[in-house]
Amino acid sequence: MSKYRNHPIVREIINGLSKLNLPKITWAKDVLVASLDGECQANTDPVNVCIALHFNFDLEDEEYGEHMQIVTVESCINGGGTGLVSVVMDCLSEDMTVCVYDSTEGEAKNFWPKMAAKYPNIVRY
Repeated sequence: MSKYRNHPIVREIINGLSKLNLPKITWAKDVLVASLDGECQANTDPVNVCIALHFNFDLEDEEYGEHMQIVTVESCINGGGTGLVSVVMDCLSEDMTVCVYDSTEGEAKNFWPKMAAKYPNIVRY
Protein backbone atom coordinates (compact mmCIF):
# COMPACT_ATOMS: atom_id res chain seq x y z
CA MET A 1 0.00 0.00 0.00
CA SER A 2 1.27 3.46 -0.85
CA LYS A 3 2.15 5.75 2.01
CA TYR A 4 0.85 8.59 -0.16
CA ARG A 5 -2.61 7.13 -0.71
CA ASN A 6 -4.25 9.62 1.67
CA HIS A 7 -1.97 12.57 0.96
CA PRO A 8 -4.13 15.68 0.31
CA ILE A 9 -2.59 16.34 -3.11
CA VAL A 10 -3.06 12.70 -4.15
CA ARG A 11 -6.69 12.78 -2.99
CA GLU A 12 -7.24 15.94 -5.08
CA ILE A 13 -5.62 14.29 -8.13
CA ILE A 14 -7.76 11.17 -7.70
CA ASN A 15 -10.91 13.31 -7.42
CA GLY A 16 -9.96 15.18 -10.59
CA LEU A 17 -9.21 11.99 -12.52
CA SER A 18 -12.47 10.43 -11.29
CA LYS A 19 -14.37 13.29 -12.94
CA LEU A 20 -12.88 12.15 -16.26
CA ASN A 21 -14.79 8.87 -15.89
CA LEU A 22 -11.72 6.68 -15.54
CA PRO A 23 -13.25 3.69 -13.72
CA LYS A 24 -10.03 1.90 -12.74
CA ILE A 25 -7.85 3.61 -10.15
CA THR A 26 -5.24 1.26 -8.74
CA TRP A 27 -1.98 1.40 -6.77
CA ALA A 28 1.27 -0.52 -7.16
CA LYS A 29 3.55 0.69 -4.34
CA ASP A 30 3.80 4.45 -4.86
CA VAL A 31 2.47 4.40 -8.44
CA LEU A 32 -1.12 5.44 -9.07
CA VAL A 33 -2.74 4.25 -12.29
CA ALA A 34 -6.02 5.73 -13.52
CA SER A 35 -7.40 4.14 -16.68
CA LEU A 36 -10.31 2.76 -18.60
CA ASP A 37 -9.19 -0.85 -18.42
CA GLY A 38 -6.74 -1.09 -15.50
CA GLU A 39 -3.61 -1.19 -17.64
CA CYS A 40 -1.21 1.63 -18.40
CA GLN A 41 1.78 0.37 -20.30
CA ALA A 42 3.01 2.19 -23.35
CA ASN A 43 1.38 1.08 -26.58
CA THR A 44 -0.51 -1.87 -25.07
CA ASP A 45 -4.02 -0.97 -26.14
CA PRO A 46 -4.92 1.50 -28.89
CA VAL A 47 -8.30 2.25 -27.28
CA ASN A 48 -7.08 2.94 -23.75
CA VAL A 49 -6.99 6.18 -21.80
CA CYS A 50 -4.66 6.17 -18.82
CA ILE A 51 -2.12 7.99 -16.72
CA ALA A 52 0.45 6.51 -14.34
CA LEU A 53 1.97 8.69 -11.61
CA HIS A 54 4.84 7.90 -9.26
CA PHE A 55 4.83 9.92 -6.04
CA ASN A 56 7.81 10.75 -3.85
CA PHE A 57 6.89 13.75 -1.75
CA ASP A 58 9.79 12.99 0.62
CA LEU A 59 12.43 13.57 -2.05
CA GLU A 60 14.84 16.42 -1.37
CA ASP A 61 16.87 16.60 -4.57
CA GLU A 62 18.59 19.97 -4.97
CA GLU A 63 19.34 19.47 -8.66
CA TYR A 64 15.91 18.42 -9.87
CA GLY A 65 13.60 18.32 -6.87
CA GLU A 66 10.99 16.09 -8.54
CA HIS A 67 8.24 15.16 -6.16
CA MET A 68 6.21 13.34 -8.73
CA GLN A 69 6.93 11.55 -11.96
CA ILE A 70 4.47 11.13 -14.80
CA VAL A 71 5.38 7.66 -15.97
CA THR A 72 2.96 7.13 -18.85
CA VAL A 73 0.11 8.98 -20.53
CA GLU A 74 -1.98 7.32 -23.21
CA SER A 75 -5.17 8.43 -24.87
CA CYS A 76 -7.09 7.19 -27.88
CA ILE A 77 -9.13 10.40 -27.66
CA ASN A 78 -7.71 13.44 -29.43
CA GLY A 79 -6.69 15.90 -26.70
CA GLY A 80 -7.17 13.30 -23.98
CA GLY A 81 -3.51 13.32 -22.94
CA THR A 82 -3.61 17.07 -22.46
CA GLY A 83 -6.72 16.68 -20.32
CA LEU A 84 -5.10 14.02 -18.15
CA VAL A 85 -1.93 16.02 -17.59
CA SER A 86 -3.89 19.22 -16.96
CA VAL A 87 -6.00 17.59 -14.23
CA VAL A 88 -2.84 16.43 -12.47
CA MET A 89 -0.79 19.59 -12.92
CA ASP A 90 -3.65 21.86 -11.81
CA CYS A 91 -3.65 20.04 -8.46
CA LEU A 92 0.00 20.87 -7.78
CA SER A 93 1.59 24.04 -6.47
CA GLU A 94 3.95 25.76 -8.88
CA ASP A 95 6.97 24.89 -6.72
CA MET A 96 6.25 21.15 -6.86
CA THR A 97 8.42 19.91 -9.69
CA VAL A 98 7.47 17.03 -11.93
CA CYS A 99 9.64 14.77 -14.03
CA VAL A 100 8.20 12.98 -17.04
CA TYR A 101 9.17 9.56 -18.25
CA ASP A 102 7.05 8.42 -21.16
CA SER A 103 8.32 5.59 -23.32
CA THR A 104 5.79 6.13 -26.09
CA GLU A 105 7.00 7.28 -29.48
CA GLY A 106 5.60 9.65 -32.06
CA GLU A 107 3.39 12.37 -30.63
CA ALA A 108 5.06 12.22 -27.19
CA LYS A 109 8.12 13.93 -28.64
CA ASN A 110 6.01 17.01 -29.42
CA PHE A 111 3.53 16.60 -26.56
CA TRP A 112 5.87 17.03 -23.58
CA PRO A 113 7.55 20.24 -24.75
CA LYS A 114 4.06 21.75 -25.16
CA MET A 115 3.07 20.60 -21.67
CA ALA A 116 6.33 21.96 -20.21
CA ALA A 117 5.63 25.34 -21.85
CA LYS A 118 2.18 25.38 -20.23
CA TYR A 119 3.40 24.06 -16.85
CA PRO A 120 6.91 25.34 -16.02
CA ASN A 121 7.17 22.96 -13.07
CA ILE A 122 7.59 20.06 -15.55
CA VAL A 123 11.38 20.04 -15.37
CA ARG A 124 12.51 17.07 -17.47
CA TYR A 125 10.88 15.11 -20.24
